Amino acid sequence: MAALTDSARLSRVTDACLCHGWAGLLTLTSAVQQTEERLRTLLTQLEDARQ
Repeated sequence: MAALTDSARLSRVTDACLCHGWAGLLTLTSAVQQTEERLRTLLTQLEDARQ
């Protein structure tokens, strides 16, 4: 995640390819965000079930 806010690291992304370029970075970031949202939803459901 640090790479997403580090301008020195981001400047090393120089093409649009999926493997090592912007497309890959966007794909990975999107997958992490979706996973985080699912985990947040699951956590809420578990907390509600506990009460």
